[in-house]
Formats: sequence, C-alpha cells, structure tokens
Amino acid sequence: MINARSETASTKPAFRDPLKFRRCLIPADGFYEWMRTAKAKQPYCFEVNGGELFAFAGLWDRWKDPTGDWIKTCSILTTTPNAVTCNVHDRMPVILDPEGYDLWLDPGMRDATAASELLKPYDARMMRCFPVSRRVNQVGNDDATTGLGRRGTAPPRRYCNFPFTFLQMYPVLAHGLSDSSSTLLPNFTRSSKVGPLFALASAAALSRAMA
Repeated sequence: MINARSETASTKPAFRDPLKFRRCLIPADGFYEWMRTAKAKQPYCFEVNGGELFAFAGLWDRWKDPTGDWIKTCSILTTTPNAVTCNVHDRMPVILDPEGYDLWLDPGMRDATAASELLKPYDARMMRCFPVSRRVNQVGNDDATTGLGRRGTAPPRRYCNFPFTFLQMYPVLAHGLSDSSSTLLPNFTRSSKVGPLFALASAAALSRAMA
C-alpha cells in the first residue's frame, strides 16, 4: 500500500507496528495531484519552499514471500489537506518539519501517540502549487517538460478525489538500520514508475542527501 491514513495507522494491523518501530523519511522535491475539469484532468504540482527538497513521513516493513525471499515495502502517511491542497484533494501527504526528523527516526521512541502528534498538515504558507502539462499523465513522458507549468497560478476552488503521485523521489531514510547498512525499498516515482530506494539510518543522512 502506497498510502496510510495517519489518523488510523496506530490501529491498523498493517501499520501499527511500523508506526512504533519502522518509521522513515521519504525525501522528494514535489508531488502531483489532479483536478477534474469540464474537459479533462488537470495536473497540479505542489512544492515546498520554492521547490526545495523536503521529506514525507513514511513507514517501512519487510516480510518473506512463499519462496523465502524478503519483500521490502514502504508507505507514505497522509493527513487532512491544508489551504493549498484542499482545492484539489481531500487528503495530502504528511510533510514533516525538519525539526521533527530526529524524533521521527529515533528508534528509542516507540510511543505511537507521540509519533502521531507529528503527523499534521504542513504549513500552507510554505507551499505553492501550479498547473503543469497534461503530458505528466502518461508514464512514457519522462522528461523535464512534464513538470513545466505556470508557477503562482492557483487551482480553481473545486473538489476532486484522485490519489497523489510523486514528482521525484530520493533515498528513503529510516531508523532501525545502522549508518553503514542499506535496505532496498520500492520507489514510487512519477506516474507510478518503479525503481530502487535505499534506506539509511539517521536524520544526518538526510542532511547529507540535501547538501
């Protein structure tokens, strides 16, 4: 499952243990969401701090398949929308404040209630959205022009419900692993294309990735 509702993660069998023991940061530089218009679905790009790298709150897990191979997965937590995202979607990914990275990744912090307190809508004043080319709707269009749009153009105040996908994904950073180790996790990229992500152990690793 790509998404997990933050309000119920602590009670769902698939997410309650990962919320306690296997939290991670999933860095990105934006995400797409679609609004239905009279003629088509119009994609919008959402960014933080003018396009800077940020981190979604994520959960990771692993289990063995019937052949004995390890299957490693991750999910992004979602929350209620803020003033920027609510015109396009009734949910948004949880974007963590950088001051909360260390607590979110702390393997000694196993209080699901305390972890859930970090899962809030991101400050709308730090975000922007703008319409982009409908070329992003096609998985084969994987080039820079798909993200071009009119920055500063707000969506009309209409509601639609489409799952968000991600503009660009970076290594997943997770607690529970040593600084020298890495674990392959699925990569959910633009138009649901798949590739590898690597899990590292600390918020310091995110700082290095963002440098």
